[in-house]
Amino acid sequence: MASTRNLNMRDDYIIQQKRLELKREYDINPYGRPTQELLPTQMMNYGSMSRDGLSTNAVDIETELFGVGSTNLVVEKSPVRPGLVKHGDIDFCTQSQMVMDEKHTQLTGQRPLMR
Repeated sequence: MASTRNLNMRDDYIIQQKRLELKREYDINPYGRPTQELLPTQMMNYGSMSRDGLSTNAVDIETELFGVGSTNLVVEKSPVRPGLVKHGDIDFCTQSQMVMDEKHTQLTGQRPLMR
C-alpha cells in the first residue's frame, strides 16, 4: 500500500534533515552563543549563561575552588587571577514612580472597627 502522508515525501525529508543539522550545529558549535550577553535589572530571574560568558579562565577558577592540586608537593601551584567579564544591564519593563497624595489628612472622629 502506498504511503499518503507528507512525512514520507522527499522534500519534507530534506527539510527535516536540514532542521536537525542546524540544531546539532547550534548545540555543538561554540559560536551558538548570543550576540549580546546582558543581565536583567529588575523583576526578572537570571537565565543560564555559559561559563565562558562569565570569565575568561573559568576552568582555572573552578579548579582553584575545588582545591585540585592543592596537596601536590612536587610542583607548587601558581595563584589564579580571575578574569571576570563585565556585562551591561537590560530593562525589560519601565518602573513607574510611586504615586502619593498631595495632602493626607487622618480622620480622628471615626469609631474603631470592632469585631
